[in-house]
Amino acid sequence: MTEEKIDKEEHEKVKEYLHEEILKRDKEIERLKDENRMLLATSVKRNKELKDLQDQVGNFIKK
Repeated sequence: MTEEKIDKEEHEKVKEYLHEEILKRDKEIERLKDENRMLLATSVKRNKELKDLQDQVGNFIKK
C-alpha cells in the first residue's frame, strides 16, 4: 500500500473513533441531565414537604 492510502485509512479510523466517543459523551450528558432533573424534582418535593411540616408544627405550637 502507498503511504497516502495508509494515511487515509488511519484518518478514517480516527474519525470513526472520535465520532463514537462523541456519541458516548452525548448519551452520558443526556443521562446526567435526566438525573439532575429527577434530583431537582425530588428536592422541590422534599422542600414542600418540609415547609408543610414546619407549618403543622407552628400551628400545633400556637394552640
